[in-house]
Amino acid sequence: MSKLKAGQINVEIEKEETLWFDRKRVTIFALPWSFTKYTLTETKLLVEEGFFTKREEEVKLYRVADISYSQTFWERIGKTGSLVITSNDATMPRLVLKHIKNAKTIKEVISKTVDAARKNNGVKTSEMVGGMPDLDGSNNDSEGVCVDPNCTEHND
Repeated sequence: MSKLKAGQINVEIEKEETLWFDRKRVTIFALPWSFTKYTLTETKLLVEEGFFTKREEEVKLYRVADISYSQTFWERIGKTGSLVITSNDATMPRLVLKHIKNAKTIKEVISKTVDAARKNNGVKTSEMVGGMPDLDGSNNDSEGVCVDPNCTEHND
């Protein structure tokens, strides 16, 4: 066993297969001239933004609650669309994939991948009912009623 130097990691990280990749597209011609990249793997959706200062957000797919599709007039002309992904992720509860090619098809791909991720992580659809957890980390709705079917708290 050799001694590690500063900045070295002694862990093998398995790289996931990329299922979909695109960039935010701009202008009426829907050219991918932006520094926003979208990547879908079997377990997560990544959004990388920036040129000088990079920022990467990650949403685990089993946390996705809803996917919405929209297409403006200009997006129709450019054959693009936008997706709004609502999740139970604390740092990214609402993720917008703007001006992507084949948005409607990508919505279906993400939806099927979310279902597979939930199944692989043992997350049941009933656990997603009731929206996002409260800020205090509990799973109670605004009335104080527990929405988790396995809840042991008193529902007054």
